[in-house]
Amino acid sequence: MKKLCVVFAVMFMFVVFFAAQAVAETYESDNNGNWDTLATWDPEGKPGGEEDQADTAAIVDGHTVTVNSTVPSASGATVTTVTITDGTLMVVENGSLASAITIATNGVLQIGDGGAAGIVTGAITAGGGELIFDHTGPVDFTNAISGGNLSLVRKGVSSSTTTLSTGAKNFGSGTISVNSGTLSIAQEITSTGAKSVTGGTLEFVEGGLGGSGAVTVDGGTLKWAATNTTDGISSRLSVVSGTLDIASAGVTFAAVPAVTGTLTKAGVGDLTLNGTIPGNWTVNAGTLILSENSNFSEADKTLLINPGAALEIVGDKMLTIGANAKLEIKKGGELVVGSDGAINLSALGSTVTLLSTSLDDFGGDAFDPDNPGRVFVNGGNDKGLKMTKALYDEINTRDPELLGFLVEDPEGIEIIDEPSPGRSSSGGCAATGFAPFAVLALLGMAALRRRS
Repeated sequence: MKKLCVVFAVMFMFVVFFAAQAVAETYESDNNGNWDTLATWDPEGKPGGEEDQADTAAIVDGHTVTVNSTVPSASGATVTTVTITDGTLMVVENGSLASAITIATNGVLQIGDGGAAGIVTGAITAGGGELIFDHTGPVDFTNAISGGNLSLVRKGVSSSTTTLSTGAKNFGSGTISVNSGTLSIAQEITSTGAKSVTGGTLEFVEGGLGGSGAVTVDGGTLKWAATNTTDGISSRLSVVSGTLDIASAGVTFAAVPAVTGTLTKAGVGDLTLNGTIPGNWTVNAGTLILSENSNFSEADKTLLINPGAALEIVGDKMLTIGANAKLEIKKGGELVVGSDGAINLSALGSTVTLLSTSLDDFGGDAFDPDNPGRVFVNGGNDKGLKMTKALYDEINTRDPELLGFLVEDPEGIEIIDEPSPGRSSSGGCAATGFAPFAVLALLGMAALRRRS
């Protein structure tokens, strides 16, 4: 009898235990709405809203479900998986979701909606779909991403930054797009899809843009992080109009990027390249270094060196300016030419314009008048070398013999009114003044340093 009582007691305990466990529920979105709204789901209820219950949830039929509270909300409850089959799961301010997330081809996971971001901590498995960041404030997204073919979009508030820092991330053939704000990829990722910057900034470390996939800049900034001194992308880089920011010590390109509009170089680091340079280039900071013979040859294009920036031609290499192409060194910019280097502007219509207005802009030790070299090869090109009249007048007191060393054809010099390089002075050039004039010309409006 006692044994029978024990058996019944144990059976009763099991019945009580299992009766206390709520049955796991599978929810599907029934319309657009808030996660906490019971009518958002079918069956009516709330995933994670029942104590000690393990639910799953799915976003279907193009619905948008917004999370702005903690999920799960009930004691002991879990939402093991959220599947975004067709629609959008938006996690916004005060929202927190710890579930694993599966994103299908027509699914979207969006962090923020123009305001503060919510928190998503679960791993993401993707078979397509999109991951969108649209938030204020900084977000460090450490979630692991697997499966591949997930596209990432950074949009919205221009002053905020999204950082990918830890957690293995495989985007596969999915695209990476930055439309506004900053996306900082601070880790190596797996990515074979195209990358584009149409606004804002895409910053990356070594391996941060994956091993393949075209990279296009059209209106935004592509930034090498302070620790990144590697190339890895120049052969697949094209610039319609935008900025390359070299925040590191410097980068050497294996190939010259395709430029159809204007490429602006920013950042304190050097950019080293060689070959045929297409499009318009503007150097605002750091140094553009030409390590081999190079050509700036597209007609009606300008290579512009702005104040505080520099152009360096290494050793005995030559930069050839093509017909109707233009090199312009602004006042405060710098021209550095190697011991036997040269700038060839002999093609018809090619010009080099030096906009210094005073010898004070050069720095006396930046040019060695005792060891000058042939810098400007301008034979056959009438008025291909241009210099301000103020600079010419100040140089006119210098050694006239320098002209013969620096300029192949002294008569191919035009004196211009400052600051515009497009107008000639009425007086023309005096033969006795060309030599000094050429010296200054070499220095350009910037300091010309002869490097041995």
